[in-house]
Amino acid sequence: MPKKLSHVAAAAICLIAAQANAERPHVVRVIPGYTCKVLNITEAQSMDPTFHTPYFSQPSAGSPVVGFAGLEVAVKSPLHTVNGFDEAMFPNGGTVWIQANLLKDYHSVSDPTAKCVPVLMSNGRQGFDFPH
Repeated sequence: MPKKLSHVAAAAICLIAAQANAERPHVVRVIPGYTCKVLNITEAQSMDPTFHTPYFSQPSAGSPVVGFAGLEVAVKSPLHTVNGFDEAMFPNGGTVWIQANLLKDYHSVSDPTAKCVPVLMSNGRQGFDFPH
């Protein structure tokens, strides 16, 4: 029994070590035709875990909600606004719509020289890079 347990423990340690050494997603390329915007919300809203900014399947508040926006949003460039909604990219690359009045141009208060660029990550998902 102790020998069997040691093999299980050794296998578990190897699995944990492999996961610890697994590569984190990295930037593969910039996604052309998109730019960054940020949510135009208050600090209180950003700290409220019950506050969500919905992504819609169509440019209408009556269409299904398909997810929720993070602080940065990849929007079509040039802007494509329909019925007060901006076309945006969901993290899986799909098209979603977000209310245009809930967005503002990207800026970083803590690092004014930083820019935001929508990128494709090595895991196949859309992400953001912040070059200077």
